[in-house]
Amino acid sequence: MSDDIVIWKSVVRPVYPTWTQLTSMPATREQHGFAEAGGLLYVAAGINGITCQDDLYAYNPATDMWDDTLALVPSVRQSAVLRAVSGKLYYIGGMESASITDVTGRCDEYDPDTDNWTAKTAKPTPVEDFGSAVYDGKIYCFGGLKNVAGTPTPTNVMEVYDPDANTWDETLDDMPGALWSGDFGTYYDGKIYACGAAAVYTGYPASLTPVSTVYVYDIATDTWAAGTAGPEGFCYREMVVVDGVLYSVAGSTIGSNTEITDLVWRYDVAGDEWLYTGRAPNAVRGSALCLYDGEIYTVGGYDGSSQIAELWKVEPL
Repeated sequence: MSDDIVIWKSVVRPVYPTWTQLTSMPATREQHGFAEAGGLLYVAAGINGITCQDDLYAYNPATDMWDDTLALVPSVRQSAVLRAVSGKLYYIGGMESASITDVTGRCDEYDPDTDNWTAKTAKPTPVEDFGSAVYDGKIYCFGGLKNVAGTPTPTNVMEVYDPDANTWDETLDDMPGALWSGDFGTYYDGKIYACGAAAVYTGYPASLTPVSTVYVYDIATDTWAAGTAGPEGFCYREMVVVDGVLYSVAGSTIGSNTEITDLVWRYDVAGDEWLYTGRAPNAVRGSALCLYDGEIYTVGGYDGSSQIAELWKVEPL
């Protein structure tokens, strides 16, 4: 028998955050808008699996209750962008039916104080499934699918909306390549990140072909550049940023619309690395993310068989 002494090294297992389930929204939904204004979380329109919707719901985190009595969105829509600026909501672009021929550039403003919608200057390039981010009171919109003679066509166009002036700026640098599928953008520290999505259109829903591409836009220099690619291709999932860390939750993966994941990844900007961060409550695509009071909220989505209405939250690592 050997006299050698073997000392076993302890294995430190990573701790992943635990999700908390909250009251589900009033209806099942995917490809809807989700944004915070005045301490309430708003869900706008989307699709219930059959038809586009025009509902507007408000969730109160303090009471864990929903208000479904708000003024309807001016048109039924899916795959649009919902962003908040100065306490008001802006619902931009999307499709007014399940047909690419009904893609729109319309921009509507919602005032929570009056419960009224007001039509604003339309986006110059009508698109759906595009990325967006908010910086300095302006809404940056990039990529998406546009309608070219009835054919869905990915684009790399960047256009910026100024709510105060009610104008669009089309002169900024466009992304290096086209991206589309879900709101794949977010802002942090002078830069806008476009993370993943799909780069080409080969048919829907069978072949989404998502990519791991990351583009980074420097606002000060008006230039896009390639960023550190993600761990794998994802599409139809959104991004939020907390304390210099970008979070990606669930979505569709390489292959097809039915290959749906529950994986959560985070990108540490300072460390320039992507890290596995556990699993979401559901494997879904077309869900929506919102950041409020330091916590990430996710609502709705498609789980491979049907749309869901579940609402969950998590405190990031």
